[in-house]
Amino acid sequence: MALVCANAIGKKYAVLGVDLARPVTYSRVKLLNEGTFPLVADDPLIDTYYQNALKQGNLRATCDPVAYQYADVVVVDINLDVNKQSNDASELSGFDVNLTPFMAAMKTLGENCREDVPFLVETTVPPGTCQKVVKPILDEEFKSYRIIKPPFSLSATVSPPRVAVKRAVSGDDTPRAMTIRPLNRSELRGFETR
Repeated sequence: MALVCANAIGKKYAVLGVDLARPVTYSRVKLLNEGTFPLVADDPLIDTYYQNALKQGNLRATCDPVAYQYADVVVVDINLDVNKQSNDASELSGFDVNLTPFMAAMKTLGENCREDVPFLVETTVPPGTCQKVVKPILDEEFKSYRIIKPPFSLSATVSPPRVAVKRAVSGDDTPRAMTIRPLNRSELRGFETR
């Protein structure tokens, strides 16, 4: 998502990707900041977007959560592993999503972000996660939360030639919704207001 934001159409954002502080990520962060993409990606647009961000000079990486204190907007994009259970006929019989790392990340955000910063939860999460998981954690960290919920929605194509997906995006009040709206229009290419 950081590469998509750094390659926004019509806007130039200063993008700072924050990863977990672990030995493997320290070297990745160093390589990213030195101009070498440290991961293998099947999508050819990844290299194109990375090279473009290098030319623009608007993408940096860190493992320091203090960076959130300087954010005007936080986009949450965390991998969630889904453990699927199958029956004897190899049909899906159930699934489990471990939200523990996601919940820890929300706590870190709440501990480090300013209270007026809007959050865009880009991670695909189970229904109700923003209200039942994110909101209580952020409420614990500060009195007013900044999560994405109705009243207005946008639809977007994430990045060509990928598949078009629908997104429901808004804020918990009009000013925050209007803060997120132009960001999404420029980042995710092809947003339309409905």
